[in-house]
Amino acid sequence: MAFVIRSARVPGVHPRQFQTEGRTFYYITIALEAERGDSLDDVRMVVYELDPSFGDRRYVVSVDRDHGFQVAIWTYGFFEATATVIRKDNRVVQVRGEVEWEMSYSSSSSSSSSGGF
Repeated sequence: MAFVIRSARVPGVHPRQFQTEGRTFYYITIALEAERGDSLDDVRMVVYELDPSFGDRRYVVSVDRDHGFQVAIWTYGFFEATATVIRKDNRVVQVRGEVEWEMSYSSSSSSSSSGGF
């Protein structure tokens, strides 16, 4: 079973600074992609476990199969996430992956930092 966590900035949403430490936050999506013969049609739900810095918002659930079990979050840095994939037959698969994105739409360079919101 091959699933991959994908992430990207949401087009047209500019970075923001919230009250939290003056950091720049980016609005991104996290989604699941099937590879090597697997299908999202066999998946019932996905529970994403984000970085511990997300506190009580660390676990995010998606049942949105039509959009790759996508969720959208504000975050200030890259981090590793786990997707617990619950299939329709109740089998469970865990996938780990990096949540990262282009910091700038016009540049391929990016700086790495860790943490969430």
